[in-house]
Amino acid sequence: MSNSILRDQTAESVRSLATRLRSHMALYGYLPADAPMLERAELFLSRAGDQILHRLFTFERYGIQLALRPEFTTPALHRYMQELGEGHVARWQFSGTIFEDDPASSQIDYERLSIGAELIGLGADAESRLGADAEIIAMAVNGAAAAGAQDLRLVIGDVQLTRQLIDSFGLDPRTQSFLLRHIEPLGDPALGKTYVLDQYDAFLIADGALANSGDMPDPSNSGQIQEILNTLLDATERGVTMGGRSQQDISRRLLRKYRHAAQRDQIVQVLDVLTDWIYLGGHYPDALAAMHAFAPLAQRGRAHVSTLALLIETLTHYGVSADQIEIQPGLVRDWDYYTGVVFELYAGDALHIAGGGRYDELARLIGAQHEVPAVGFVYYVDALRRALSGADDANTPVFTLCSAQIDTPVVVHWAQSLREHGIAVRLLPSNSVDAAGCDLTLTTDDALRYDGTNYAPGKIAALVEALKRASQ
Repeated sequence: MSNSILRDQTAESVRSLATRLRSHMALYGYLPADAPMLERAELFLSRAGDQILHRLFTFERYGIQLALRPEFTTPALHRYMQELGEGHVARWQFSGTIFEDDPASSQIDYERLSIGAELIGLGADAESRLGADAEIIAMAVNGAAAAGAQDLRLVIGDVQLTRQLIDSFGLDPRTQSFLLRHIEPLGDPALGKTYVLDQYDAFLIADGALANSGDMPDPSNSGQIQEILNTLLDATERGVTMGGRSQQDISRRLLRKYRHAAQRDQIVQVLDVLTDWIYLGGHYPDALAAMHAFAPLAQRGRAHVSTLALLIETLTHYGVSADQIEIQPGLVRDWDYYTGVVFELYAGDALHIAGGGRYDELARLIGAQHEVPAVGFVYYVDALRRALSGADDANTPVFTLCSAQIDTPVVVHWAQSLREHGIAVRLLPSNSVDAAGCDLTLTTDDALRYDGTNYAPGKIAALVEALKRASQ
């Protein structure tokens, strides 16, 4: 088949899938909405910082830094704040192109279709928040099933629980954010705690805390600490400077080094707790019981675990099978703005086809005076299409049969016979400008030639088998 035919087939397949997904979300009352292709870059940078800085496509216009949208969540919430506001509930579905540059990828593939939904303004109390979370998750799962995806697996976590664990150690906000961003490598056996600690040292160096790590004091060495203090006292009494720096500068620098060194020991303790937390995951009844019994989790955290159990019960009312559900305490997803329940959806052989979660604090990051309850999700369309395999009729390969005349009985008979066996066929005259893309050609003895082999009329079963192998 020619490249142009394949492109047309892919486009039609995507349109067909998008139509089915949008129709399913409409059943839940989600109205189609749009978002600008261009936004001020600060709108996206304010909620993700360095994590998205190198992935944005930006340019300057009249002194304003603009960016192509990398996702729909932030523009959707921004629109809600501008057009609706507190007291209103928006159920919006989005479908369109997003742009993202992956520095780690050598492929020139900067744009892709994004389809998803946002539920904004519902969830001011615990009951409505649980209902909103369940609605979004169930809609994502049931929509994928309605599209034809099979062997679905739903993985649920709660960022708030992990934040509570980290917060109990009294770390500064930047360090807490660093730890959240490194939950995934912490749970990777090939990386683990050693890798995260190395990244933490690099994080401190970049922060200017360890500019000269060679003279960093060891907090476990009381003699070294006393020596530092004696030096500081001696400098203070004599009113001198060392190395051109004032005694105040030296004091601040050494104390800051000591503080960060002491904090590093604390980071080791936090990572030990988080590692235990991550490995509590599994099928939901066992995982919830283990989370509830996890000693470092505060009482309010245990109440939060009970809420997760209620969420799963509600999902079963929506038709989501409990056998499909796993709990992963360390699930935090990629974006920094998630604040509560998060989820990932997989199909077949571990294809990641959707994901989302709650992001109540994002409104503050983009200029609101207070939080706005919000939860949403997105389908990863390319992966979902792969998961559908033969379920997507629009993805059926079309083979081109060429002959001098396309209306002869033998040509029509061949075409209809193949169609009856589920093979899509289009007919083209041999002198057509598109004939170079012929897959099947009629021979002088009325056989069909395919991939170097001639198939007589009585050998159609062998031809069908060969064509189906080529379609896989």
